[in-house]
Amino acid sequence: MPDGVRCPNPPGNRSRPWPKYASSPTYGPPLGIFVSPTRQIDDLLASGATRSEIEVALGLGHDALQGGSVVRIDIPDPFHGRGLRMPGAKMGNSYHQPGTGRTLGGINEQVIDSPIKHDPYIARSDVPDL
Repeated sequence: MPDGVRCPNPPGNRSRPWPKYASSPTYGPPLGIFVSPTRQIDDLLASGATRSEIEVALGLGHDALQGGSVVRIDIPDPFHGRGLRMPGAKMGNSYHQPGTGRTLGGINEQVIDSPIKHDPYIARSDVPDL
């Protein structure tokens, strides 16, 4: 299951992840963030998929990744102390498939507690060439 985290820019964002939570001590909204296996995200990014194709694969809304940079956050071990769980119905958007543990594009997904921005084990990076 997940060994890394995908954290794309949310719908409507044009420059940085979760602008609504910029002053928050954590990444993302208070309900948690979606995570997917690093291997699957690496494969998706290496496939040459466009931003629109990545939106579909991850079950994101139309234009969620358009404009600005796409941000990726990697967490080496999301299993320990991060509240790993299945996404609840209120976590997802209209593409959410409750109870499946998969995105619309078939990528495994779970949710963890929103990680603290100053966590030394977290690597935040822009995804190049998108």
